[in-house]
Amino acid sequence: LFVRCRDKNGNENVDEFVFNFCVDPSKDTTPPRIEGTSIISGSPIRHDAEEIPIEVYINEPSECKWSRTSKNYDDMENEMECATETFQINAELNYVCAGNLTITEKGEDNKFFFRCKDQPSKPESERNVMVQSYELLLKGSQELNILNVGPNGTIFGSTDTIEVELNVRTDDGAEEGKAICYFSNTGETDSYIAMFETDNFVHKQKLDLISGDYEYFFRCIDRGGNSAEAKTEFGVVIDKEPPIVTRAYKDVGLKIVTNEDAECVYSLNSCNYEFDDAVNNKLVFIYSNPSLKKQHFVEWKPN
Repeated sequence: LFVRCRDKNGNENVDEFVFNFCVDPSKDTTPPRIEGTSIISGSPIRHDAEEIPIEVYINEPSECKWSRTSKNYDDMENEMECATETFQINAELNYVCAGNLTITEKGEDNKFFFRCKDQPSKPESERNVMVQSYELLLKGSQELNILNVGPNGTIFGSTDTIEVELNVRTDDGAEEGKAICYFSNTGETDSYIAMFETDNFVHKQKLDLISGDYEYFFRCIDRGGNSAEAKTEFGVVIDKEPPIVTRAYKDVGLKIVTNEDAECVYSLNSCNYEFDDAVNNKLVFIYSNPSLKKQHFVEWKPN
């Protein structure tokens, strides 16, 4: 066979490619060989799966069957639809047989056995059949769960745009929570984007957000096809103004009141000091009431 190729811009090879081969005239005496399946043996499946579509790849035109136990081809109960014409080979030069595997043991391991018989157009006496079954194991799984999502509540920042980290934690499923998670700000099917850090148990995505209220939707899928969904709501508040002390007075101890929730520190030596230095020296006001962070208290020492 002499082959020349031309691309869409009109370029073509000057020297043709030459293929030389021979067809063996002797009879086919070897049984067909299963080269593989569309699902790798040992793969997990959805926790609620009832039927699993499967493709079996064979090295020559054949008819195939499957069963739950290894038995002779003629005794196998389930037939498959097989491509047997030369123009039906796939990209790997294999012939494809397709069918649906019925799952009877949910959450448990399910074994399936395949055998094939070649030369569908020949008399039965000339056909070769597999004498050893091809085994496929599909592993059961649990339902995938999303344990928590974040952030929640209100996030404060002091710049026009602040960095917010979306986070998801998954558990159970096909691989004890390992999954790929996607996020969306609308929840529409075609709007989900894979999170930047995913394919694990903890999933993260950093966003630069301005002040406002936000709602994000999450969808996670594991290797077995189990999926889980969740959403989170939070607010972003940009606060560029420092807190103001609105009152300061002596009452058993020194008390001060601020116009917003705050942390307060003090110095006994100077008005010019670093906030963190006061924290490190433990010169910090405590809250009069832990739930009221506008009221601050420190012990009064006359000396």
